[in-house]
Amino acid sequence: MKLNTSYTGEENEVELVVIAIANIKVMHHTNVGISGTIRRNLQRTTISYKHIQLHMEKNSFFKEEEEEEEEERIFLSDFYLYRNRSYMLDQ
Repeated sequence: MKLNTSYTGEENEVELVVIAIANIKVMHHTNVGISGTIRRNLQRTTISYKHIQLHMEKNSFFKEEEEEEEEERIFLSDFYLYRNRSYMLDQ
């Protein structure tokens, strides 16, 4: 799954660019190992690991998929990144 979302607002607003490259399956409170890069241009936060684990929490904003469907869309700002300690991306 490749998620490429960009927002360009008024002159006094902050441009938000979120790029994630991942192949994510099994969403409900499951740790998933991936290799990829997550970059945010909101507070100049760059996270780049060869291997990270994401603890995903179900976001009620998205329509729930059928039970047999293992993939669903998730919101990047809800990711908790684990590598020795926990991190949460600022919203």
